[in-house]
Amino acid sequence: MGYTHYWTSLGEVGDEKWTQFTRIVQPTLDRGYKAGIIQWESDNTDPPSCFNTVRFNGVGDDGHETFLMDREGGRGFCKTARKPYDAYVGTVLMVAAIMFGDQINVTSDGDENDWGAVFDVAQVAYGFDVHSAAAKKGLIL
Repeated sequence: MGYTHYWTSLGEVGDEKWTQFTRIVQPTLDRGYKAGIIQWESDNTDPPSCFNTVRFNGVGDDGHETFLMDREGGRGFCKTARKPYDAYVGTVLMVAAIMFGDQINVTSDGDENDWGAVFDVAQVAYGFDVHSAAAKKGLIL
């Protein structure tokens, strides 16, 4: 059985908001790539994409399903099986939930204990208590 994150975006994200979002998450993805945790695809060593789509997977056997979020909206999911790249999937989704507000709904099979690594990645990346921001958004059950 898998461990999955889900999101539903209500419509296309505007240029300015999407650009802000990608500017925030790109350095985090770069750190994950340099640390050898994420890349374009589990069998493709190119760096993650963060332009009109955010796309990445874990490295080799630590990859599972590719995370793919685009600005056009709609439903998405990513089954990570709790592999190391899960922290980056959760971080991107947390930033999206905080930035896009009511325009996106994010849920997960996990609970607060499963999101510990997400909080660690986000704390290093953004330097503030993302746990409180996520709780206010209702991201953590």
